[in-house]
Amino acid sequence: MRAQPPPQPPSPSAFTQPVGRKQWISASVPFAILIVIHYVVLGIPALHSGLALANIRNADMTVKVTGHQWHWRRIGQLGMCV
Repeated sequence: MRAQPPPQPPSPSAFTQPVGRKQWISASVPFAILIVIHYVVLGIPALHSGLALANIRNADMTVKVTGHQWHWRRIGQLGMCV
């Protein structure tokens, strides 16, 4: 009887998804933790910035912007509406 060659390791495409419950948990939990950390690290400063921008009590300047939809005009080089 001839000796069998050693088995080849499976190709990377053979590892497509976790198989058991333990593998699903060990694959999902770190990503969930990273998402929560990401939301906390980026979300809290963004919330403070948004609240600071919304505070208009002691404004130094007020800008009133008016416009009409589909009625915008562009002034050309000669000062005429184009």
